[in-house]
Amino acid sequence: MKKSIFMMILICSSLYAQNTNYYIQNGEKVYLHKISNDTRSLQNDTAWYQKENGDIIGIKKTLFVMMHDNLDINELLKEYNLTIIKRYTDKLFLLKSYTNKTLSLTHKINSTKKYYAYPNIAKKIQVR
Repeated sequence: MKKSIFMMILICSSLYAQNTNYYIQNGEKVYLHKISNDTRSLQNDTAWYQKENGDIIGIKKTLFVMMHDNLDINELLKEYNLTIIKRYTDKLFLLKSYTNKTLSLTHKINSTKKYYAYPNIAKKIQVR
């Protein structure tokens, strides 16, 4: 009995550790659990998630990217199949992704240490 409980705890903790549905906010990982698409939403480019605190947020197919000095944005655009939606400064851009895996894409971009990427997050508003 103790062995089976220990195995369940081990399996659950390893599954939780492998969760790639997160983003970084104020230096902390915010884990998300994907929920079914909201049928009332007219935005097909948004995937809906629930945060651990119960809040529902949408991750759009767009992301904010900030470059470090002396880098060319075109390299990033070509490598990850992205397009520029808006240029805020010489180093800050809003980019469109053509994949449904925006969170994974932000992790890949951040792992290069050349750029900082952050998903475009929408809050779900409930009418009472």
